[in-house]
Amino acid sequence: MGEAEGGNTRLLLRILRHEPDTRSTTPTAARRKSWRAVFGPASLPYPARYRARPGSRRYVHHLGEWYAQAHPTEDFAETFAVWLTPKSGWRKSYAGWPALHKLRRSMSWWRACAACAPVRNRTRIEPLELNTRTLAQHYRRKLARNRLIRRGLADELLRRAFQPRALTPGRPAGGHACCARPCAR
Repeated sequence: MGEAEGGNTRLLLRILRHEPDTRSTTPTAARRKSWRAVFGPASLPYPARYRARPGSRRYVHHLGEWYAQAHPTEDFAETFAVWLTPKSGWRKSYAGWPALHKLRRSMSWWRACAACAPVRNRTRIEPLELNTRTLAQHYRRKLARNRLIRRGLADELLRRAFQPRALTPGRPAGGHACCARPCAR
């Protein structure tokens, strides 16, 4: 694919600590009123882009890019990952931060979950026998899709960079900042 998620053992472990909670615990916990009070509604749509607030102390820092700010579900998963990291010293690191409240509340939920029976779900979402694509076909499609996305992004950035500016009063069309008349520049 030309990319390695994680890239090294340290980053891979961060991703592995984040993902289990995103995939399994969240749907059950998200229904709880107390979960929504701490993290917000999991039913919110994921934004196409989010504007990170680097100075905010309401969120933990785990994967980078202030990812916990992307969505309540990611906030929960990132909080879980910080709590799960051995010897992370999160109590000291987040002392005085509103994020510490999330860590403490979450810790009580996870401890309560330890006594619960595991969730067993045998629902088949995509039966394997119906999937006839090979792994090579999957990656070829994914690479083609990624190229289109990157190409589209580059085109959009170029359009923005070279978009004609609105005319400024007193400057004729085609004129440049260097001269008040159209020129061959």
